[in-house]
Amino acid sequence: MLASHIGILTRNVLGKPGIPGQPIIKDIQKDYATIQWTPPKSDGGSKITNYRIEQRKVGAYRWDLVNVTEKISDTSYTIRGLQDETDYEFRVSAENVAGVGNPSPASQSAKYGKS
Repeated sequence: MLASHIGILTRNVLGKPGIPGQPIIKDIQKDYATIQWTPPKSDGGSKITNYRIEQRKVGAYRWDLVNVTEKISDTSYTIRGLQDETDYEFRVSAENVAGVGNPSPASQSAKYGKS
């Protein structure tokens, strides 16, 4: 008599994080702008390791990554080096070991340099 064995293979399937909350512009000064957002409702099963901040001039098509070499773990960030008297909007994506999730809705636009 042969006994049969049924093996069950389980594995954790990690996903990308959810969408962070829409960034709010908390402070605009002549030399910086500070934004704040809420974390996504889902981290995809893995700790969020970075928030990717993107900016664009209002009306532009392309988004530019702000924190190219810097990892951001907090839910606020100060952006420097924007052009004076120019309207900008910002968005945020969360990143974990599975990758980068979809971006948040864009912030309301604000004119940098208006202090």
